[in-house]
Amino acid sequence: MDVRVALLNPRSQRRGGEIFSRQLAEELGRRGHELLEIYLYLPSGDQGLPPAPAEIHLGRGHGRWPERLLGWDPGIIWRLRRALADFRPDVLQVSGGKTIRYAALALALDRSGARPLFVYSSIGQPGVWVRGAPRRWLYSRWIFPSVTAVVTVARRFVPELERLCPNARVVRWIPRGVDRRRLEPTASREAVRDELDTALDSAVALYAGALAPEKRVDRLLRAFAAGLRRLPTATLWIAGGGDLDATLRGLADELGIGDNVRFLGTRADIGNLLSASDLVALTSDTEGVPGILREAAAAGRAMVATRAGATDEVVLDGETGLLVECDDAPALTRALFDLLADPERRRRMGDQAARHSRQSSLSIEAAAEAHEAFYREALGRRVREASA
Repeated sequence: MDVRVALLNPRSQRRGGEIFSRQLAEELGRRGHELLEIYLYLPSGDQGLPPAPAEIHLGRGHGRWPERLLGWDPGIIWRLRRALADFRPDVLQVSGGKTIRYAALALALDRSGARPLFVYSSIGQPGVWVRGAPRRWLYSRWIFPSVTAVVTVARRFVPELERLCPNARVVRWIPRGVDRRRLEPTASREAVRDELDTALDSAVALYAGALAPEKRVDRLLRAFAAGLRRLPTATLWIAGGGDLDATLRGLADELGIGDNVRFLGTRADIGNLLSASDLVALTSDTEGVPGILREAAAAGRAMVATRAGATDEVVLDGETGLLVECDDAPALTRALFDLLADPERRRRMGDQAARHSRQSSLSIEAAAEAHEAFYREALGRRVREASA
């Protein structure tokens, strides 16, 4: 049974959720399914993903008129309805607060009677972004109840999603898969470090992700600055783009660590960065199961992360890396520099992370196979209920 799947994401940009959605689309396409990738907005700057074979952008950017005034852009709703009518998907899978809102509106206005399975792909902590009484009312009374199936990257989020989406026929945990081909380095450790003006004997921590408020890269910079007296030759690589780029560069200079920090911008060569760094750091306030941690584990890198969302499903504290509380700055500095200063411990944790990744079958192929089974179960249940 081949399935027609429309994947709706905010932007075609190099962020964890969008990268995984693209990899899932490619793998499902290889398995014979027909895919359409739909994006609400164009990517920002140079952060865009390569064009997909079937890709639609509905608007230019969020926060524009009339969305800024109304909270909605009628043009996006109309174009989304048109795209769905033309493609006629069996499944519409959405990821993110804006996407689920627009999808719910477009489907509510559809009078054709051939509505697709409405799948909410929860990649973060459920409900964290539903703040304020009006928004909570809107989502709890109208948007979440319109969802007919849910897939989540974290096992622990299943009960909350069952409560938030009471009409979902199926709520399924599917771990985010890793495309191991993407992790194969194309340049040597020496060449990457030479390009990034980093000494071969420098201990390097890597952050890769959006430069956005919830990622708290400022917290990472402060922790790194606090530990440099212990290891003055350590280096921090920050790969990614976002609204906070200039602010974070200014903070690094203010902290006096500009010579030890490299802002790399948006990069497509995550395999090179992982192979040439020594550990991966993530210091967010809120997360799901971050793709960069899955990739770090698959690449055999030790990790340091805050206890946010379900990071502990990848960072097994004391085994594959170290976990700290979000607001414990001294513990974060200590964890970072304990590992940066101890190559043997890093190696053991990285080896254990790679074993855990292999044993958990966290591949993009396994994720695509699980999504196929999920679609068929949910679609089959809908057919049975309709004929009952």
